[in-house]
Amino acid sequence: MSNLRKEFWFLSTLSLEGLLTKCENCGNWKEDDKPLCYDCWLKSKNIKKGIKTALTKDKPQIKYTYQNFREKHKEGLKVRTKHGLLVRSRIERTIAEFLTDNGIIVQYEPTLILDGQKLHPDFYIQAIGIYLEHWGSDEPDYIQNRRKKEDIYKKHNIKYISTEESDVDNIYDKLKIELSKYGINKTEWK
Repeated sequence: MSNLRKEFWFLSTLSLEGLLTKCENCGNWKEDDKPLCYDCWLKSKNIKKGIKTALTKDKPQIKYTYQNFREKHKEGLKVRTKHGLLVRSRIERTIAEFLTDNGIIVQYEPTLILDGQKLHPDFYIQAIGIYLEHWGSDEPDYIQNRRKKEDIYKKHNIKYISTEESDVDNIYDKLKIELSKYGINKTEWK
């Protein structure tokens, strides 16, 4: 059997079992029974539209835009959440699934422009206006970039939740504690 036939057979089998379906909008395969993939669902909710916010005179202007950053940097998007979102690591998948399963809509790697610099936080929780960064490396370049981002966030009073590699074993508890600081309290977390 040729590779193409094997792939078709595999996709057909998964499709018949309901494990793999096509997005009704874009036609991409996804691993759930929902009608839309995560990206199309976000588009349908108008979340990916650019949001521009000018603050008062005494504060700098901050622009939040979606500029196809993910399209330009697709090569690192290797892990798919159960909701169809492609992310860069298993821990980002865990974070995204936890938030989405608990009804918290997020943008993944939005473009945040501050002082003419483009930053790409891991997540943006639009409902409460908070960014979420998972710091997942101890490489010198990564740490330098982290410090630079944190300095910019501090300078502009950007609120964000920070998780570390040391939080991985207790990531759900860490997220619950951090989210509760911003008013997201649930009696039952999923």
